[in-house]
Amino acid sequence: MRNTPVFVALLSCFFACRSSSDNGGVDAGSNGSNGNCVTIMQVQSDSMPPGTAVCLNQVVVTAVDLFGTRTGDVWVEDPAGGPFSGVLVFPPASALSTVQSLQPGDIVNISGAVKDEFALNGSGGDTTGRTDTELDEPKGGALMITKTGTGPVPAPAVVDATAIGKLYDPTQAATNGGGAAFNAAWEMWEGVLVTMSNVDAFGSPKSFGSGGADQYDLNISGDARMEGSLMDITNSGIKVDTCMGTLTGVVDYFFEYLVYPRTSADFNTTGTGCVFENAAAGSAACTNGVDDDGNGFTDCADLGCEVGSNAYLGTCDAGSANGATCGCSINYAAGSGASQSNSAQATTSHPVILHNVFVTGIDTANRGFWISDAAASAAGHGSFVFTSSTPPASIVIGAELATLQGVAGPFPATTPNTVEISDPTMGTVTTGATITSAGNIPITTLNSLTTGATYRDVLVTVGPVTIGAYAAGAHNQLTLTSGTDKLTMDDDNYFGYGAGSGLGSGNAPTGCANITGILELNTAGSAAIHTINPRQASDIVPATCN
Repeated sequence: MRNTPVFVALLSCFFACRSSSDNGGVDAGSNGSNGNCVTIMQVQSDSMPPGTAVCLNQVVVTAVDLFGTRTGDVWVEDPAGGPFSGVLVFPPASALSTVQSLQPGDIVNISGAVKDEFALNGSGGDTTGRTDTELDEPKGGALMITKTGTGPVPAPAVVDATAIGKLYDPTQAATNGGGAAFNAAWEMWEGVLVTMSNVDAFGSPKSFGSGGADQYDLNISGDARMEGSLMDITNSGIKVDTCMGTLTGVVDYFFEYLVYPRTSADFNTTGTGCVFENAAAGSAACTNGVDDDGNGFTDCADLGCEVGSNAYLGTCDAGSANGATCGCSINYAAGSGASQSNSAQATTSHPVILHNVFVTGIDTANRGFWISDAAASAAGHGSFVFTSSTPPASIVIGAELATLQGVAGPFPATTPNTVEISDPTMGTVTTGATITSAGNIPITTLNSLTTGATYRDVLVTVGPVTIGAYAAGAHNQLTLTSGTDKLTMDDDNYFGYGAGSGLGSGNAPTGCANITGILELNTAGSAAIHTINPRQASDIVPATCN
């Protein structure tokens, strides 16, 4: 499935809003605090209502979540495996030490649990009627996990993701998540360890929350998502139209069906049998009105036809008028691409081709780089290009890209936001251009989310300003002051921005200076702010303050 912006905020809320005490508000149920020992298949059956007390004997651990900012989930299966044989156990924080000692293959008994059908409710909740079956600790109870031995992990069930994806009905997405047939095909594998062959990646791993590496995912075959909940997938080498020969993981559900690989051995990126919907498969694949790869999208609505070296571009004219189509992409004329993309930042994502853009800054976290429509930066003419990993070595400040093709859209999904170009494919790169800022802009303009919006992702200068102390609770953020106006300086482009500046050492310059940097929208804190990010020591020039 194409990344739907509303899911970004909801998934972020999932990590912030859900706690280990969440069990849907159910009590122990009528069967008593210890419940009846049953099979997982019985737990997954609709005949067992939520709130039923449950115990499981001699089930096998298939995955344990010990990675990232929210840990503790355990997946177990009936030893025979198969459809409906797995379930997520959501233990309380008090059981974390037990969970940390578990590993796939451990045989466990689970007591004091209660069945829950979890779905996010309330404003912005899941309206499809789909839920995730799990075992929780009831109010006033004590969920216990007891290891009794070790044994073989049930063989992963073989699932044809592409075939499931072809069952997806986009006309039913809003009301029931894509249709009864599609939902039934995935639900039987909920909580189960599965393996899939020739899985197509429809994007690169991208952050969907405010946490760390465990909050990255990407669209895959089957109208599902591969998520790094159990391992780091940020530097997996996966990008648009990567073919994973195999992908193994446990299946989960939160607004969408999710597959969690457990280690790097659970997938490979060298497959050759994927069914692609892109121009490399023949231009008809992007014009035949068929969902060839089973991801729920057809022709120019499919990411494979939109971006990447195999995108369907048709006949392109670099001098065409702004907005002229180019196969599946909007073909912007040179000097206007970032500006035209920015004008649509409040709308849905769209594939674009930009011509003759210039690199103005590099992200030190190796997530991407900033561009401008010209070597002379200007308001409204900057964008961030998200690469998800280290940009190519040719991407340096002053580099000119003959073409830049990708998907432009709002980031984050909620407002305020800025434009971001993801899944980029770059044409010929030449270096040596001199990049200049958009001018010395008053702090009072830049620090406002309203008046400063047009300068987001643009190289600007402020000064002279007084460099103050570290911002409270911030990491390598300093406060710049001009009169009563303040602006935060950050190190997203350049770490150690005091070294060599003549204003102190390390990453803590002091004194008064004129400062040049990329103006960014920072939404990581409790409130969105603008920050200026110097790119190198020479961007901080000592000055005299009044």
